[in-house]
Amino acid sequence: MKMKILLVSGVYPPKIGGPSAQTQQIARSLIVQGIDVHIITYGNPSASGIIEGIPITFIDESPRRGWLDKIVRNARIYDEIHRIIRDFQPTIVQMQTMSPNLAIMTGIFARCYRIPALIKYSSDLAWDIINKNEIIHISANNLRQQLYIFGLELLERVLFSVYDCIWATTPVYKDRLMQQFFIPENKILLLPNFIDLQRFQAIASSRRYSDCQQEVIESASHLKPIVLLTVTRLLPIKGIEICLEAVSHLLDLPVSLRIVGSGSPAYELSLQDMARNCGVSDRVEFVGAVSPTHIAGEYESADIFILASYREAFGIVLVEAMAAGLPIIASNVGGIPTVVENEVSAKLVPAGDALSLATAIRFLVVNGEERHAMAIAARTRAKAFDWDMGVDKLIETYKQLCLDQKINEL
Repeated sequence: MKMKILLVSGVYPPKIGGPSAQTQQIARSLIVQGIDVHIITYGNPSASGIIEGIPITFIDESPRRGWLDKIVRNARIYDEIHRIIRDFQPTIVQMQTMSPNLAIMTGIFARCYRIPALIKYSSDLAWDIINKNEIIHISANNLRQQLYIFGLELLERVLFSVYDCIWATTPVYKDRLMQQFFIPENKILLLPNFIDLQRFQAIASSRRYSDCQQEVIESASHLKPIVLLTVTRLLPIKGIEICLEAVSHLLDLPVSLRIVGSGSPAYELSLQDMARNCGVSDRVEFVGAVSPTHIAGEYESADIFILASYREAFGIVLVEAMAAGLPIIASNVGGIPTVVENEVSAKLVPAGDALSLATAIRFLVVNGEERHAMAIAARTRAKAFDWDMGVDKLIETYKQLCLDQKINEL
Protein backbone atom coordinates (compact mmCIF):
# COMPACT_ATOMS: atom_id res chain seq x y z
CA MET A 1 0.00 0.00 0.00
CA LYS A 2 1.36 3.40 -1.01
CA MET A 3 2.24 5.70 1.89
CA LYS A 4 0.34 9.00 2.07
CA ILE A 5 1.45 11.79 4.38
CA LEU A 6 -0.71 14.72 5.45
CA LEU A 7 1.62 17.57 6.48
CA VAL A 8 0.00 20.31 8.54
CA SER A 9 1.87 23.51 9.36
CA GLY A 10 1.06 26.94 10.72
CA VAL A 11 3.48 28.47 8.20
CA TYR A 12 4.45 27.70 4.62
CA PRO A 13 6.02 29.64 1.72
CA PRO A 14 5.65 32.42 0.71
CA LYS A 15 5.99 33.01 4.46
CA ILE A 16 9.63 32.83 5.46
CA GLY A 17 11.25 31.05 8.38
CA GLY A 18 12.77 27.70 9.29
CA PRO A 19 9.50 25.77 9.88
CA SER A 20 8.07 27.10 6.62
CA ALA A 21 11.08 26.11 4.52
CA GLN A 22 11.47 22.73 6.21
CA THR A 23 7.83 21.76 5.62
CA GLN A 24 8.24 22.51 1.93
CA GLN A 25 11.51 20.57 1.73
CA ILE A 26 10.05 17.56 3.53
CA ALA A 27 7.14 17.50 1.10
CA ARG A 28 9.44 17.65 -1.91
CA SER A 29 11.70 14.88 -0.57
CA LEU A 30 8.81 12.57 0.21
CA ILE A 31 7.32 13.04 -3.26
CA VAL A 32 10.70 12.21 -4.86
CA GLN A 33 10.62 8.93 -2.92
CA GLY A 34 7.19 8.05 -4.30
CA ILE A 35 5.17 9.07 -1.23
CA ASP A 36 1.95 11.04 -1.72
CA VAL A 37 1.77 14.31 0.20
CA HIS A 38 -0.94 16.85 0.94
CA ILE A 39 -0.27 20.06 2.87
CA ILE A 40 -2.66 22.05 5.06
CA THR A 41 -1.48 25.47 6.17
CA TYR A 42 -2.65 28.99 6.94
CA GLY A 43 -2.83 31.42 4.04
CA ASN A 44 -5.09 32.70 1.29
CA PRO A 45 -7.71 30.01 0.52
CA SER A 46 -7.99 31.21 -3.08
CA ALA A 47 -4.33 30.22 -3.61
CA SER A 48 -5.06 26.56 -2.81
CA GLY A 49 -4.17 24.02 -5.48
CA ILE A 50 -1.17 22.12 -6.79
CA ILE A 51 1.88 24.34 -6.33
CA GLU A 52 5.22 23.09 -7.66
CA GLY A 53 3.75 19.58 -7.76
CA ILE A 54 2.51 19.66 -4.15
CA PRO A 55 -1.23 19.69 -3.34
CA ILE A 56 -1.75 22.52 -0.82
CA THR A 57 -4.86 23.69 1.00
CA PHE A 58 -4.60 27.16 2.51
CA ILE A 59 -6.88 27.90 5.45
CA ASP A 60 -8.07 31.43 6.19
CA GLU A 61 -6.04 32.98 9.01
CA SER A 62 -7.36 36.55 8.86
CA PRO A 63 -7.94 38.00 12.35
CA ARG A 64 -11.44 37.84 13.82
CA ARG A 65 -13.14 40.17 16.24
CA GLY A 66 -15.36 38.82 18.95
CA TRP A 67 -16.06 35.27 20.05
CA LEU A 68 -18.70 34.61 17.43
CA ASP A 69 -16.36 35.39 14.53
CA LYS A 70 -13.67 33.20 16.09
CA ILE A 71 -16.10 30.31 16.55
CA VAL A 72 -17.22 30.57 12.92
CA ARG A 73 -13.59 30.65 11.73
CA ASN A 74 -12.64 27.60 13.80
CA ALA A 75 -15.72 25.75 12.54
CA ARG A 76 -14.56 26.35 8.98
CA ILE A 77 -11.05 25.11 9.83
CA TYR A 78 -12.63 22.05 11.46
CA ASP A 79 -14.69 21.28 8.36
CA GLU A 80 -11.72 21.75 6.02
CA ILE A 81 -9.41 19.43 7.98
CA HIS A 82 -12.21 16.86 8.24
CA ARG A 83 -12.86 17.00 4.49
CA ILE A 84 -9.20 16.59 3.53
CA ILE A 85 -8.56 13.69 5.91
CA ARG A 86 -11.72 11.97 4.68
CA ASP A 87 -10.87 12.45 1.00
CA PHE A 88 -7.06 12.04 1.11
CA GLN A 89 -7.09 9.15 3.62
CA PRO A 90 -3.50 9.65 4.82
CA THR A 91 -1.34 6.87 6.19
CA ILE A 92 0.33 9.30 8.60
CA VAL A 93 -0.61 12.76 9.86
CA GLN A 94 2.33 15.03 10.69
CA MET A 95 1.88 18.35 12.52
CA GLN A 96 4.90 20.55 11.83
CA THR A 97 4.25 23.46 14.20
CA MET A 98 2.72 24.02 17.62
CA SER A 99 -0.13 26.17 16.24
CA PRO A 100 -2.71 25.54 19.00
CA ASN A 101 -6.05 25.37 17.14
CA LEU A 102 -4.66 23.70 14.08
CA ALA A 103 -2.62 21.19 16.09
CA ILE A 104 -5.44 20.19 18.42
CA MET A 105 -8.03 19.77 15.66
CA THR A 106 -5.57 17.84 13.48
CA GLY A 107 -4.65 15.52 16.35
CA ILE A 108 -8.27 14.87 17.31
CA PHE A 109 -9.25 13.99 13.74
CA ALA A 110 -6.25 11.67 13.41
CA ARG A 111 -7.29 9.95 16.64
CA CYS A 112 -10.92 9.64 15.50
CA TYR A 113 -9.88 8.13 12.17
CA ARG A 114 -7.28 5.92 13.89
CA ILE A 115 -4.46 7.40 11.81
CA PRO A 116 -0.99 7.43 13.42
CA ALA A 117 -0.03 11.05 14.11
CA LEU A 118 3.25 12.81 14.84
CA ILE A 119 3.75 16.36 16.12
CA LYS A 120 6.98 18.34 16.02
CA TYR A 121 7.81 19.93 19.38
CA SER A 122 10.31 22.59 18.40
CA SER A 123 8.95 25.43 20.50
CA ASP A 124 7.30 25.76 23.87
CA LEU A 125 3.70 26.90 23.47
CA ALA A 126 3.44 28.56 26.88
CA TRP A 127 6.57 30.63 26.53
CA ASP A 128 5.98 31.52 22.87
CA ILE A 129 2.48 32.85 23.49
CA ILE A 130 3.59 34.89 26.50
CA ASN A 131 6.48 36.38 24.56
CA LYS A 132 4.69 36.96 21.29
CA ASN A 133 4.91 40.73 21.48
CA GLU A 134 7.20 41.50 24.41
CA ILE A 135 9.52 39.91 26.91
CA ILE A 136 7.56 39.23 30.09
CA HIS A 137 9.32 38.06 33.22
CA ILE A 138 7.02 35.71 35.10
CA SER A 139 6.78 36.52 38.77
CA ALA A 140 6.34 33.73 41.27
CA ASN A 141 4.16 36.10 43.30
CA ASN A 142 1.80 36.95 40.46
CA LEU A 143 -1.10 34.49 40.73
CA ARG A 144 -2.65 35.58 37.45
CA GLN A 145 0.56 34.93 35.53
CA GLN A 146 1.04 31.59 37.23
CA LEU A 147 -2.52 30.50 36.39
CA TYR A 148 -1.99 31.56 32.79
CA ILE A 149 1.19 29.48 32.56
CA PHE A 150 -0.59 26.54 34.18
CA GLY A 151 -3.44 26.81 31.67
CA LEU A 152 -1.08 26.90 28.69
CA GLU A 153 0.91 23.92 29.94
CA LEU A 154 -2.34 22.05 30.52
CA LEU A 155 -3.25 22.81 26.90
CA GLU A 156 0.10 21.40 25.79
CA ARG A 157 -0.50 18.29 27.88
CA VAL A 158 -3.86 17.74 26.14
CA LEU A 159 -2.22 18.41 22.78
CA PHE A 160 0.49 15.80 23.31
CA SER A 161 -2.06 13.23 24.48
CA VAL A 162 -3.76 13.06 21.07
CA TYR A 163 -0.54 12.36 19.16
CA ASP A 164 1.22 9.00 18.95
CA CYS A 165 4.73 10.40 18.56
CA ILE A 166 6.37 13.68 19.52
CA TRP A 167 9.39 14.88 17.57
CA ALA A 168 11.80 16.70 19.91
CA THR A 169 14.47 18.68 18.08
CA THR A 170 16.94 18.91 20.98
CA PRO A 171 17.79 16.92 24.15
CA VAL A 172 16.57 19.98 26.10
CA TYR A 173 13.09 19.54 24.65
CA LYS A 174 13.16 15.78 25.12
CA ASP A 175 13.95 16.28 28.82
CA ARG A 176 11.15 18.83 29.14
CA LEU A 177 8.67 16.43 27.55
CA MET A 178 9.62 13.71 30.01
CA GLN A 179 9.98 15.81 33.15
CA GLN A 180 7.32 18.49 32.70
CA PHE A 181 4.71 16.61 30.68
CA PHE A 182 5.51 13.02 31.76
CA ILE A 183 5.73 11.76 28.17
CA PRO A 184 7.22 8.24 28.04
CA GLU A 185 10.56 8.04 26.27
CA ASN A 186 9.30 5.49 23.73
CA LYS A 187 6.80 8.09 22.48
CA ILE A 188 9.54 10.64 21.71
CA LEU A 189 11.53 10.91 18.47
CA LEU A 190 14.77 12.78 19.16
CA LEU A 191 15.75 14.17 15.79
CA PRO A 192 17.39 17.56 15.14
CA ASN A 193 16.09 19.93 12.54
CA PHE A 194 17.62 19.08 9.20
CA ILE A 195 18.02 21.16 6.07
CA ASP A 196 19.29 20.89 2.52
CA LEU A 197 22.87 22.11 2.91
CA GLN A 198 23.89 22.21 -0.76
CA ARG A 199 23.13 25.89 -1.48
CA PHE A 200 24.93 26.99 1.66
CA GLN A 201 27.87 24.64 1.16
CA ALA A 202 28.35 26.08 -2.33
CA ILE A 203 28.74 29.52 -0.77
CA ALA A 204 31.28 28.19 1.72
CA SER A 205 33.28 26.54 -1.06
CA SER A 206 33.54 29.81 -2.96
CA ARG A 207 34.44 31.83 0.13
CA ARG A 208 38.02 33.05 0.30
CA TYR A 209 39.89 32.86 3.57
CA SER A 210 43.21 34.18 2.30
CA ASP A 211 42.59 37.56 3.94
CA CYS A 212 42.67 36.09 7.45
CA GLN A 213 45.17 37.70 9.74
CA GLN A 214 47.66 35.27 11.20
CA GLU A 215 47.92 37.16 14.45
CA VAL A 216 45.97 39.65 16.53
CA ILE A 217 46.27 43.13 15.03
CA GLU A 218 46.14 46.04 17.44
CA SER A 219 45.42 48.84 14.98
CA ALA A 220 41.89 49.00 13.56
CA SER A 221 43.22 50.77 10.48
CA HIS A 222 44.77 47.48 9.32
CA LEU A 223 41.56 45.47 9.68
CA LYS A 224 39.36 44.58 6.74
CA PRO A 225 35.67 45.62 6.95
CA ILE A 226 33.63 42.95 8.73
CA VAL A 227 29.95 42.33 8.00
CA LEU A 228 27.92 40.93 10.87
CA LEU A 229 24.73 39.14 9.87
CA THR A 230 21.62 38.10 11.75
CA VAL A 231 18.70 36.30 10.08
CA THR A 232 15.66 36.20 12.30
CA ARG A 233 12.07 37.26 12.86
CA LEU A 234 11.82 40.82 14.12
CA LEU A 235 10.34 40.06 17.52
CA PRO A 236 11.56 41.18 20.96
CA ILE A 237 12.35 37.60 22.00
CA LYS A 238 15.06 37.58 19.30
CA GLY A 239 17.11 40.22 21.12
CA ILE A 240 18.03 42.30 18.07
CA GLU A 241 18.37 45.39 20.25
CA ILE A 242 21.28 43.60 21.95
CA CYS A 243 23.01 43.38 18.56
CA LEU A 244 22.56 47.13 18.04
CA GLU A 245 23.91 47.93 21.48
CA ALA A 246 26.90 45.63 20.86
CA VAL A 247 27.71 47.46 17.62
CA SER A 248 27.61 50.76 19.52
CA HIS A 249 30.52 49.43 21.64
CA LEU A 250 32.56 48.72 18.50
CA LEU A 251 32.70 52.11 16.82
CA ASP A 252 36.50 51.89 16.70
CA LEU A 253 36.27 48.83 14.46
CA PRO A 254 35.19 48.59 10.78
CA VAL A 255 32.04 46.53 11.50
CA SER A 256 28.54 46.76 10.05
CA LEU A 257 25.37 44.80 10.76
CA ARG A 258 22.82 43.36 8.31
CA ILE A 259 19.45 42.39 9.78
CA VAL A 260 17.46 40.03 7.54
CA GLY A 261 13.87 39.25 8.42
CA SER A 262 10.47 40.75 9.15
CA GLY A 263 8.00 40.58 12.00
CA SER A 264 6.56 43.18 14.35
CA PRO A 265 6.40 46.61 12.61
CA ALA A 266 6.37 48.36 16.01
CA TYR A 267 9.49 46.49 17.10
CA GLU A 268 11.26 47.28 13.83
CA LEU A 269 10.51 50.99 14.26
CA SER A 270 11.86 50.86 17.82
CA LEU A 271 15.04 49.22 16.51
CA GLN A 272 15.49 51.91 13.88
CA ASP A 273 15.04 54.59 16.54
CA MET A 274 17.55 52.81 18.76
CA ALA A 275 20.09 52.62 15.92
CA ARG A 276 19.84 56.39 15.46
CA ASN A 277 20.06 57.09 19.18
CA CYS A 278 23.10 54.83 19.55
CA GLY A 279 24.84 56.47 16.61
CA VAL A 280 25.03 53.27 14.54
CA SER A 281 22.33 53.86 11.92
CA ASP A 282 25.04 54.26 9.25
CA ARG A 283 26.39 50.82 10.19
CA VAL A 284 23.06 48.95 10.31
CA GLU A 285 20.98 47.77 7.36
CA PHE A 286 17.42 46.46 7.73
CA VAL A 287 17.08 44.17 4.72
CA GLY A 288 13.53 42.97 5.42
CA ALA A 289 12.03 39.63 4.42
CA VAL A 290 13.90 37.47 1.92
CA SER A 291 12.28 34.54 0.12
CA PRO A 292 13.50 31.01 0.96
CA THR A 293 14.88 30.64 -2.57
CA HIS A 294 17.19 33.63 -2.09
CA ILE A 295 18.07 33.32 1.58
CA ALA A 296 21.33 31.46 0.94
CA GLY A 297 22.72 34.48 -0.87
CA GLU A 298 22.40 36.58 2.27
CA TYR A 299 25.20 34.59 3.89
CA GLU A 300 27.62 35.14 1.00
CA SER A 301 28.82 38.64 1.85
CA ALA A 302 28.85 38.13 5.65
CA ASP A 303 31.86 37.40 7.84
CA ILE A 304 30.30 36.54 11.22
CA PHE A 305 26.80 35.34 12.08
CA ILE A 306 25.03 36.55 15.23
CA LEU A 307 21.94 35.25 16.99
CA ALA A 308 21.18 37.13 20.22
CA SER A 309 17.86 35.48 21.14
CA TYR A 310 16.58 35.43 24.70
CA ARG A 311 15.12 32.01 23.95
CA GLU A 312 15.70 29.70 21.00
CA ALA A 313 14.42 26.17 20.70
CA PHE A 314 16.87 25.21 17.96
CA GLY A 315 17.86 27.88 15.44
CA ILE A 316 17.83 26.51 11.89
CA VAL A 317 19.61 29.70 10.79
CA LEU A 318 22.61 28.54 12.81
CA VAL A 319 22.90 25.43 10.65
CA GLU A 320 22.54 27.53 7.49
CA ALA A 321 25.25 29.92 8.65
CA MET A 322 27.63 27.10 9.62
CA ALA A 323 27.11 25.35 6.29
CA ALA A 324 27.86 28.68 4.55
CA GLY A 325 31.20 28.81 6.38
CA LEU A 326 30.45 31.49 8.95
CA PRO A 327 31.73 31.52 12.54
CA ILE A 328 28.87 31.95 15.03
CA ILE A 329 28.29 34.17 18.04
CA ALA A 330 25.04 33.28 19.81
CA SER A 331 23.19 33.34 23.10
CA ASN A 332 23.86 30.42 25.41
CA VAL A 333 20.17 29.50 25.73
CA GLY A 334 17.68 26.77 24.84
CA GLY A 335 18.80 24.37 22.15
CA ILE A 336 21.61 26.56 20.80
CA PRO A 337 24.40 24.78 22.76
CA THR A 338 23.28 21.48 21.22
CA VAL A 339 23.43 22.90 17.68
CA VAL A 340 26.79 24.69 17.78
CA GLU A 341 29.95 23.77 19.69
CA ASN A 342 31.07 26.46 22.08
CA GLU A 343 34.64 27.65 21.42
CA VAL A 344 34.85 25.33 18.40
CA SER A 345 32.31 26.40 15.78
CA ALA A 346 30.89 29.25 17.86
CA LYS A 347 31.29 31.56 20.79
CA LEU A 348 28.34 31.52 23.20
CA VAL A 349 27.50 34.53 25.37
CA PRO A 350 24.87 35.21 28.05
CA ALA A 351 21.50 36.29 26.64
CA GLY A 352 20.76 39.99 27.00
CA ASP A 353 24.41 40.88 27.63
CA ALA A 354 25.43 43.38 24.95
CA LEU A 355 28.89 43.93 26.40
CA SER A 356 29.71 40.20 26.28
CA LEU A 357 28.41 40.06 22.73
CA ALA A 358 30.57 43.05 21.77
CA THR A 359 33.62 41.43 23.39
CA ALA A 360 33.09 38.21 21.41
CA ILE A 361 32.65 40.16 18.18
CA ARG A 362 35.80 42.19 18.87
CA PHE A 363 37.81 39.02 19.45
CA LEU A 364 36.82 37.51 16.10
CA VAL A 365 37.16 40.79 14.22
CA VAL A 366 40.78 41.36 15.29
CA ASN A 367 41.74 37.68 15.23
CA GLY A 368 41.38 36.51 11.65
CA GLU A 369 43.11 33.19 12.28
CA GLU A 370 40.59 32.26 14.97
CA ARG A 371 37.74 33.41 12.74
CA HIS A 372 39.03 31.17 9.96
CA ALA A 373 39.40 28.14 12.27
CA MET A 374 35.89 28.62 13.62
CA ALA A 375 34.49 28.89 10.09
CA ILE A 376 36.11 25.58 9.08
CA ALA A 377 34.78 23.90 12.24
CA ALA A 378 31.33 25.32 11.52
CA ARG A 379 31.27 23.72 8.06
CA THR A 380 32.12 20.36 9.60
CA ARG A 381 29.52 20.73 12.35
CA ALA A 382 26.77 21.59 9.85
CA LYS A 383 27.05 18.11 8.30
CA ALA A 384 25.43 16.66 11.45
CA PHE A 385 22.16 18.19 10.24
CA ASP A 386 22.31 16.79 6.72
CA TRP A 387 18.97 16.59 4.96
CA ASP A 388 19.16 13.03 3.62
CA MET A 389 19.85 11.47 7.01
CA GLY A 390 16.96 13.37 8.57
CA VAL A 391 14.45 12.37 5.91
CA ASP A 392 15.51 8.73 6.11
CA LYS A 393 14.96 8.75 9.88
CA LEU A 394 11.57 10.38 9.42
CA ILE A 395 10.44 7.73 6.95
CA GLU A 396 11.64 4.99 9.34
CA THR A 397 9.48 6.61 12.02
CA TYR A 398 6.45 6.63 9.69
CA LYS A 399 6.88 2.90 9.07
CA GLN A 400 7.24 2.16 12.77
CA LEU A 401 4.10 4.15 13.58
CA CYS A 402 2.15 2.19 10.97
CA LEU A 403 3.49 -1.08 12.38
CA ASP A 404 2.56 -0.07 15.93
CA GLN A 405 -0.93 0.84 14.74
CA LYS A 406 -1.42 -2.59 13.16
CA ILE A 407 -0.21 -4.33 16.33
CA ASN A 408 -2.61 -2.29 18.46
CA GLU A 409 -5.50 -3.23 16.20
CA LEU A 410 -4.86 -6.97 16.61
